[in-house]
Amino acid sequence: MVGRLFVALFFTSSLFAQDEDFLRPGLLKASSTISVSDMLATDQSNYYLSGFLEYYLSDKFSIRGESFVHAGGTDGKSDPINNPAFIKSGARTFFGGQYHFGKRNYDFNVGFMPGISLLNLRNVTPLNEGETTFIIPTMAIQSGVTLYVGKYFNFFANLSYMLTPVNGINEAAVYTEVVNADELVISAGLGFQIQTKK
Repeated sequence: MVGRLFVALFFTSSLFAQDEDFLRPGLLKASSTISVSDMLATDQSNYYLSGFLEYYLSDKFSIRGESFVHAGGTDGKSDPINNPAFIKSGARTFFGGQYHFGKRNYDFNVGFMPGISLLNLRNVTPLNEGETTFIIPTMAIQSGVTLYVGKYFNFFANLSYMLTPVNGINEAAVYTEVVNADELVISAGLGFQIQTKK
């Protein structure tokens, strides 16, 4: 089913957008979607409301801002009392650059974005279960693909690795076997674009 969808998108984009070169200075892209993640240090999976705004300085380089607001998660274990979810709530915001290689209506990108995470992490101690808020310098390494299907619309898919060390985690007695909040995040959906330069 998914394979058929991608084949249909490929032929649709080839028919309707093949003569237009989208990768030009002045291209402004944006979208919002639901992103899913898998934490690398725990069994927890998270759901985020995410959105980005991206501006192309040239056909090869763009600047991008992106935010993720925690909307829930599951720890993947059957014992929520002894194995509570690591992240209770929070948000992540990034800003950085993207390098693009593609042509016409196909855009492949890789990028690096420093940022900050504000995370509510569950305390797990023998005497107490609560939460502690951490402000954590974070960085994201991202790769993705965009398929432009018209003057104002595109389909995109991104994979982001969010590197998030939690300094002082042992001193705060927060889930002491976990020393980071690193995540792999997948975002995909419908995007929008306009060309701001003629």
